[in-house]
Amino acid sequence: MVLIIFGLGESSRVVMVSISAFFPLLLNTMIGVRQINPIYYDVLTNYGASKLDIFRKVVLPGSMPYILSGIRLSFQTALTTSIGIEMIFGNNGLGSALWLSWETMRLHNVYSIIIMIAVLGAGTTLILELIKVRLMPWHHENRGN
Repeated sequence: MVLIIFGLGESSRVVMVSISAFFPLLLNTMIGVRQINPIYYDVLTNYGASKLDIFRKVVLPGSMPYILSGIRLSFQTALTTSIGIEMIFGNNGLGSALWLSWETMRLHNVYSIIIMIAVLGAGTTLILELIKVRLMPWHHENRGN
C-alpha cells in the first residue's frame, strides 16, 4: 500500500521505516503508562497538582524505562527495515552495497558491511544505555552490586 500511495521514491522508504519504528515505541509507552499505580495519580490530585505536574512527577518517571526500551526496539526495527528496503529498492546505502557485494561474490565486502552494521547497532545500543543511566539513576538495573 505504501508503494502504491507514495511511489518508488525516497518518500515511500521514509514512510515504511517510520511506520516500522513507530509501533514498538507506541506500544512500550502505552504499557509503561498503564503499569503506573493509580494511587499515585490520586495522591497528586488530592494535593491539587495540575495535569502538567502529574505528567512531570508521575507519568514520565514511571514510564521512562518502557519508553527507553521502546526507543531501543524502534531503532533496531528501523535499522533492519532500512537495510532491507535498501537491498530491494536502493541505489546507495549499506543495504544496496551489501546486495551488490553478494551478487558479485565479493565476500570480503559482504563481511565488512555486516561488521559495519553490527558496529552501528551495538554503538547505538551503548549510547542508549548511557542515556538510560543518565536519565534514570534510580532504576534498579543502573545500581552497582
